Amino acid sequence: MADLLMQQLGEPRLYWGDASLNDITDLRKKYIDALHAADSEDYTELIKFVTT
Repeated sequence: MADLLMQQLGEPRLYWGDASLNDITDLRKKYIDALHAADSEDYTELIKFVTT
């Protein structure tokens, strides 16, 4: 959904770590940690994850 919104806004697609999040990897851990922070209204790490 976020990718569709970004495209509608004329922005580039989100990066999403450029890998599969299905495998247990450091990348997946970073994503899960960022989601947990976002649950507490801290979106810094999630934004960093999807844009770098």
